[in-house]
Amino acid sequence: MRTAELEAEYNAVRQDAQRLCDELARQVNRLLASRSIALGVPLQARVKSWISITEKLSRLPFDLKSIISLQDLVGLRILLLFRRDVAEACRIIEANFTVVRAYDTRDRLAADQFGYASRHIIVRVPDSWLAVPTIRDLGDLSAEIQVRTLSQHAWAETSQFFQYKRENTVPPQVRRTVARVAALLETVDLELERVLQEREGYRATSDEQEPTELLNVDNLETILDSLLPSANKDKPRESYAVLLEELNHVGIRDACALKEFVRANLDISLARDCMAAHELQRLSEKGGKPVPGRAAEGRYFNHGGLVRCMLRDRFPKEMQTLWDTWMSHTGRTEKPGSA
Repeated sequence: MRTAELEAEYNAVRQDAQRLCDELARQVNRLLASRSIALGVPLQARVKSWISITEKLSRLPFDLKSIISLQDLVGLRILLLFRRDVAEACRIIEANFTVVRAYDTRDRLAADQFGYASRHIIVRVPDSWLAVPTIRDLGDLSAEIQVRTLSQHAWAETSQFFQYKRENTVPPQVRRTVARVAALLETVDLELERVLQEREGYRATSDEQEPTELLNVDNLETILDSLLPSANKDKPRESYAVLLEELNHVGIRDACALKEFVRANLDISLARDCMAAHELQRLSEKGGKPVPGRAAEGRYFNHGGLVRCMLRDRFPKEMQTLWDTWMSHTGRTEKPGSA
């Protein structure tokens, strides 16, 4: 097929490819969040540009019969914080989409190659999607989903920039340094795994720790999970660093003090939560809009918000001083924390 005909076909299918790209990104984000898989950066999604396609054709000796046959016309890249999540992310993708092909780049490497680890899965929409009117015309399009860690991605981008894929492509004076960098990035993944394992071990034994142990973001979350309704917690996770500073500011510094404080003020905080949710429901219904988030179930504040209600009631002056200082330093007009 001539280049002009390929370009015409590309222009004809690009809108469909973009719809597939957007829907895949939306579904993959939800699937990963449902399993609490931590992304290093937001999921990357794109439709291959025509310029990129022509560049690929100019360097690879194959005859492209149709734009639709490009398996990476639509591309998603999942960059994960932890190496152990790579296998789980791949299982989720393979369980929810029709897999055309899957491979690991490490399997392609010879002994003299400097490679990076990355899982590539070519998928199509599952048959169940084809019953949806807005999606049923996307069954012929494929998408490539890449899954790797941030460290693996750093090495992939760097080695591609330098074109260091085989040992004989690297100047002899540089080979030792290149090998050391590759080893260091792999070590980063291994040590992050160690941090994750030690953190999980600490959290698993939090009930056995001394009541006077100082609060940190991990035991703070564990304690709040045990005392506050799970329906109020943000999924997949909340941020606790600022809340920890606020608690320390008013003198709540250990596990025992936090438990006593929450138990003594929980009923009032939950009452405020219910009132806020009902008010949001009323405003949404008045405006003819759907009730957002957990407010539809009569919940408004997340765990941090519930504790801040308690802090505001019990320590109004101290919290106002802290918030004023925080806002003057950041230049922001809203208080820290969220509903």
